[in-house]
Amino acid sequence: MSQSKGAGAVVLLCQNLSKVLHFVES
Repeated sequence: MSQSKGAGAVVLLCQNLSKVLHFVES
């Protein structure tokens, strides 16, 4: 369960990073 929880956290972090990168680029 901890692995799936960690994977979910990584996905959320990647999504947030992509949003920040797009915001910085624009």
